Amino acid sequence: MDTINIVSSEQLQSNKNKFDKKFNKNITKVVGKIVTEPVHSHDFILNKRDTKEHIIYSRFVVDIQRLSGVSDFINVVIKSNLINEYKVGQTVEIAGQLRSRSTFDGVKNKLDLFILANAIRENEEVVSQNDIEIDGYICTEPNSKTTLTGRNITEFIIAVNRIKATSYIPIIVWNSEHILKIGDKLNLKGRFQSRDYIKRLETGEDITKTAYELSVSKLELLF
Repeated sequence: MDTINIVSSEQLQSNKNKFDKKFNKNITKVVGKIVTEPVHSHDFILNKRDTKEHIIYSRFVVDIQRLSGVSDFINVVIKSNLINEYKVGQTVEIAGQLRSRSTFDGVKNKLDLFILANAIRENEEVVSQNDIEIDGYICTEPNSKTTLTGRNITEFIIAVNRIKATSYIPIIVWNSEHILKIGDKLNLKGRFQSRDYIKRLETGEDITKTAYELSVSKLELLF
């Protein structure tokens, strides 16, 4: 993702005294096929009252089929002990939250989007499912444009609050009837999708990159 200006939660709170640091709704339920072996993601030390718990997280990719047959290849992060019994090729149901974190690729910071899973089980009955519902605050200037087919799209990023942190989620809305602005609180429902695009480097070389975003099917302006 290219560099963009994000208004922080602190700035929004200063500019609009309605930025609520309580939890925002963040519900994810997907069904897809595991297509990569789990690899180490990161370690986390959970400080409890008398002890510290060392938690190891793994990362893998699931293939979630759209009705059109197009695949969304979605990154999932999960506690390592929860994924050990599952294999590549299995269809699984995953519940959790849509998350993001800032990572450094050696050149610049970029936004890493993934599902943080808190539950997983085998599900061979459902071919695919990709349901996301989140509440959040617009923190970049909405950018509207018209596609070659005449459809209007609006793109922006929302801030979704959690304990001591905020996830920043790229959003794409089709044919929105709302006039949106920074600071608006939204309830959004849609799917977490991956999308390949071509980026031209300063050298003139074209490379294929993948964007991850929430494609919105229903938008409600909360205030």
